[in-house]
Amino acid sequence: MMKKRLLYFFLTISFLGCSDGDLQVENIDFDPVAVQFCTGNNTIFFKIIDSEAIILVLPNDMIVNEVTGDEPRTSAIPTASRFFYRFFTDNVTANYFCGDIPPATPLVDNELEATAGTVTVTTTSETSEIEGEEEETVTYTHSIQINGLVLLNTNGERIISSSFTFGEVTSTN
Repeated sequence: MMKKRLLYFFLTISFLGCSDGDLQVENIDFDPVAVQFCTGNNTIFFKIIDSEAIILVLPNDMIVNEVTGDEPRTSAIPTASRFFYRFFTDNVTANYFCGDIPPATPLVDNELEATAGTVTVTTTSETSEIEGEEEETVTYTHSIQINGLVLLNTNGERIISSSFTFGEVTSTN
């Protein structure tokens, strides 16, 4: 009888001591994926790999068709800009972010919001002539860098602190 009680006790302790599924992210590696955004929206940018997405929300004055030169545009996370790492119950597509009405599935399984960091945008330009046209086209390349990003888990524990290139976005005048 005592052995059964000890067995139940240790089983109970082992179940209570198990991880509750807290997500552990060691680094953010969306490098091979291109930055996406919705037509007509130059403030929400995202990268998707299967059932995971990183989302960057910028103020209106970060992606503008003006060369930055020596002084890139900067924005603080989480005050002026916001950064999210979302995990979905199934693969997600750009339609999830760009549709008029968000789809019912996939569901957000877990979301981590950055508590600190800085976004830096450096803008360069290239002018090209279109054959047979009198006007020149200027293409702007906006390079987005994230520095000192801090993500916390649901227990308030720091799970990642990282600096990385978010990606590039182009626009024309």
